[in-house]
Amino acid sequence: MSPRPVRPGEHASAFAPDPYPGERPAGSFVVDDGGLLWPLERTGTDWVVDRPDRPDLATWLTAAGASPLEERVPLVGYGSNACPGKVLRNATPLPAVHLACTLEGLASVWCDGLTHRGDVPVTLVEAPGHTEEAALMLVDPAELAVLDVVEGRAARAYDLVRLEAGRVCVEGRPVTDTLTYVGRAPHRWPLLVDEAPVRRVDADQAGVRALRSGPTTSVEPTPLGPVVPLG
Repeated sequence: MSPRPVRPGEHASAFAPDPYPGERPAGSFVVDDGGLLWPLERTGTDWVVDRPDRPDLATWLTAAGASPLEERVPLVGYGSNACPGKVLRNATPLPAVHLACTLEGLASVWCDGLTHRGDVPVTLVEAPGHTEEAALMLVDPAELAVLDVVEGRAARAYDLVRLEAGRVCVEGRPVTDTLTYVGRAPHRWPLLVDEAPVRRVDADQAGVRALRSGPTTSVEPTPLGPVVPLG
């Protein structure tokens, strides 16, 4: 089933986080402080929030008492963090901003191990010639602090990395200085079947669980960029 755009004013829980990695919308959107979703539309150089008053994104964030755009950093969400229902489960501070983006030369792939919830999670690897859709989350320091805990950064499950491999594009325009979480611990390395990683777009949670019942291996992936130091 193809992803659908968010409907103005619908609740983020309309996009279920289970089974992992959850449902993700098509297009760009915001989650307001009440957990409601609003599409974002590009008008020239601005993003406009699709509400009756149609404020630009900067004005909308200011009115919500949220961190301005200049205090936010672009973070690629390629797994469950792209799901609005998971945003609520994470309990990251709201509002949240998600821009639809395209990953070029990068692929989300299934990991070798399980999460504490018993799900097979995903990580990101280089994949020359591959493209896939993801979310570019514009996060402030408070959101990033919560995501660090969710991703097990202090426990070295995932590293926060400054992407140098591949390319991240929003509406065809490259975005620089992007961050993302990449599996560091062996149980977050890519699962290999017949010596090849299994891309998220090629198997769902049930499918990858079935694959794990057969012969598999894993391998430490090639770094995608420098690790951002903790603290």
